[in-house]
Amino acid sequence: MRRTSAIAKSTDPSLAEFFKEDIAFTAKGASEMQKAIAPLLTIEKEAAIYQEIAENRKNYAAYRDAIVKAKSEGRADEANQLLNEKFTPAATGYQSNIQLLLDNQRQTVNESAKQIEKVYQQSRVILIAILIAAGLIGVIYMTLMIRNLLRQLGGEPDYAAAIANEIAGGNLALDIALNPNDTTSLMYSIKSMRDSLPIIVSEVCVQALIPLPMHRAKLHRATATSHPAQSNRPRHWKKRQHP
Repeated sequence: MRRTSAIAKSTDPSLAEFFKEDIAFTAKGASEMQKAIAPLLTIEKEAAIYQEIAENRKNYAAYRDAIVKAKSEGRADEANQLLNEKFTPAATGYQSNIQLLLDNQRQTVNESAKQIEKVYQQSRVILIAILIAAGLIGVIYMTLMIRNLLRQLGGEPDYAAAIANEIAGGNLALDIALNPNDTTSLMYSIKSMRDSLPIIVSEVCVQALIPLPMHRAKLHRATATSHPAQSNRPRHWKKRQHP
């Protein structure tokens, strides 16, 4: 914009020819950039603004070329008139629309950032809820497993071990506490074993106290069935017994 203004207001007619190549190179680069940016604008509002920018640029370029041509042909007054009445308003609108597009894109980026932050916070809350739920499920599962184990034992493991050690030490008179309606636990089995031990011990003691003659009779019968009769023994056996 400043270069075109300088060409229009300069008293040197050769200035337009001097900047001609630069203007053409700049215009070509701007056109290529415009074609590359257009497909990237997928939002309808931004595409509409960019379309206005393209129209502004066409007018801007047309008035700029007209000013350069008028100046190179020596029509300075016409060049100044085009500058003030056509080129400057077109260039101002062109720049304003570019700034509008930038502001709109900045707003879009800010909204996207807010949306990302919102999604992050929601995901964080969901993740925390999942972790809490998983922890509660784990606690419930462990509680149920421990309760089932204690139900099978019929009491605390330390208590069951202490009762077993007492019985192993010969203490059959200790009291074994069972849970109400307990007929299947390990403690119930230990109590049943403890109740059976005195009966077993009593039977062993009774067998140990059988009178001695009864033992001798049993031994005699066992000997008679395991050796032949005395009449069937060899003669020399008798001689050796009665010399």
